[in-house]
Amino acid sequence: MKRSGIDDDIIRNASGAELLSLLSPRLGLVAARGGSGAAMRVSEIRHVEAAILDLESYGGYDTVLCVGCALLARLQELGTVAGTRR
Repeated sequence: MKRSGIDDDIIRNASGAELLSLLSPRLGLVAARGGSGAAMRVSEIRHVEAAILDLESYGGYDTVLCVGCALLARLQELGTVAGTRR
């Protein structure tokens, strides 16, 4: 069952597994250099949206969903700002 307004890519990547495989190499490199975090590309925000959709689909905890939705909104806001700087 497809929710209205949900992109097919979001549904296909709803597990969030693709995001982990994208971020793991970056995080490993940052950790090897003594850092504590790695930047997320604007194009990767869709994976966060997919993970939230997945959590929502099986009745995840409201608190986690609220935090996830707030994170997604912030990422989208930052993505919009980054897009205007190009």
